[in-house]
Amino acid sequence: MLAWVLGSSLSISATSREASGAEIPADRLAAITRGEVAEFVTFGTPLFVLRPSSRQLQALADLDSHVWNSRWSGYDEDHGIFIYWGVSTRFPDVQCKLQHIPPGPSPLGEGAGYRWLGGYLDPCHDSSYDYAGRTIKSLPYTRVRFNVEAPNLRAPDYQFRRDGTLVVSIPAAG
Repeated sequence: MLAWVLGSSLSISATSREASGAEIPADRLAAITRGEVAEFVTFGTPLFVLRPSSRQLQALADLDSHVWNSRWSGYDEDHGIFIYWGVSTRFPDVQCKLQHIPPGPSPLGEGAGYRWLGGYLDPCHDSSYDYAGRTIKSLPYTRVRFNVEAPNLRAPDYQFRRDGTLVVSIPAAG
């Protein structure tokens, strides 16, 4: 499973009936297969869209006791995808881009004592997030080996049009 970029920028829409937003066409969303993370750049900010596989959903259940807040704020149940901003929540003004790390050996090295279940790492502030965008808290699952509560990844305000196009609102500052 690899992260892949579908587009470096998206079109901006504005009509009298809807607020300005970045459009992700339905065909681009449909191209995201189970288990893949797609990255879009909207308003200069990375946006991650994940269509989780059954293995990823099981990993999320396995991590429930290792996260600060178990709520899945970025999950759109009707479309079966997670949608969230791909930047750190530790210091939002810094806009540190997260790194997608697929399941495999621990990104913390062999001494970490566990197998990484997949998710995102914040290279600027050493936070880690699971595929649901939840901040991981347990010591063996963090890069810095200490517990510092940080918010989960932020989900954008969005809506789906009848044709399946995803319209994402301009990200709120901070």
